[in-house]
Amino acid sequence: EAPSDVGEVVVTGFVDKKRESYTGATHVIQRQEIENMVHTNVLNIIQLQTPGFEIFDDIANGSDPNKIPDMVLRGRSSFIEGDQTNVPLFILDGTEVDISYVFDMPSDDIESISVLKDASATSFYGSKAANGVVVITTKKGKKGAPRINYTGNFTIRTKPRYSNYDIMNSADQMAVTSEIA
Repeated sequence: EAPSDVGEVVVTGFVDKKRESYTGATHVIQRQEIENMVHTNVLNIIQLQTPGFEIFDDIANGSDPNKIPDMVLRGRSSFIEGDQTNVPLFILDGTEVDISYVFDMPSDDIESISVLKDASATSFYGSKAANGVVVITTKKGKKGAPRINYTGNFTIRTKPRYSNYDIMNSADQMAVTSEIA
């Protein structure tokens, strides 16, 4: 019997299991929770919603937006900073993806995120899942005419008008300076 509600399912990447029959430690983040959050990227969503998921600031790189931070889900397997050894396995719609893809992924595309935090994840993915697994399910297309959503900003920038000001040129500035001295 198929579960009727997405909230009753744990998506492991390979199979969807009923929440009652799944014995592993997991945390599921639904679309509604994502829409109600203020976040910067998908990793930030996971950090805000998943107990035990830590992202470490890379002080050496400052605020470089292209630098993927080091993170821990199931404890450290290495104490060398920046070596990405502690990064969990990321699965997007059943396919393993690099963390850089998830880092740049728009959150509007996500339906749910399942974070598998214990040894039961290794039963599906083997030793690659030693640091945990993050399974991301994207929204599926719907029947009907295609719809396009756009979000953007529009800014008009104008040059300042100096005609309203009495501004000195270099010669005027020198004359005033010599009068004061």
